[in-house]
Amino acid sequence: MRGGARQNAGRRPLLTVEQRLLLGSDCEKKLQELKDAALQDHIQERLSAGGSEYLHYVESVNAIPVHKRPKRTVDEIEQHEADIEAELLAIAGLSMHSVDPAPRLLIIPYKQPKGVRKQIISAVAADWSHRIGKPISESTVKKCWDEWRAEVAWLRQQLGGTKPF
Repeated sequence: MRGGARQNAGRRPLLTVEQRLLLGSDCEKKLQELKDAALQDHIQERLSAGGSEYLHYVESVNAIPVHKRPKRTVDEIEQHEADIEAELLAIAGLSMHSVDPAPRLLIIPYKQPKGVRKQIISAVAADWSHRIGKPISESTVKKCWDEWRAEVAWLRQQLGGTKPF
């Protein structure tokens, strides 16, 4: 007979249920950080393609605190708006003589990072091994991540398909 049939016999769990869910949420958090970084890189690449100066306009304005910005004349404001309009047209691939107005909403499709699951699992395993002082295997991290995703899916189903987080 393996594992023992009596009460409290057998291998003790390495992590509590709460720790398993926290570990899974850490994996999901790292994945989201990588997704956000990939999106920001894609946006930077898309906006800077073709010599667009839109990022320059935004950065130069944001560099000055609002209360320190100089008052502008009507002509300066109109010129600034025209410059931004021209950049939005350039980003959208439209000419200045286009009948279509410049879009105010840009759809920026991008591919999520691929092949990062193993990297995330390794990083979280090392972090949690150091955190709790016991070795955590990558397979344990993978199982915890899968448990976390199953819990989130169950919660979404219970809430009628809405995103609870």
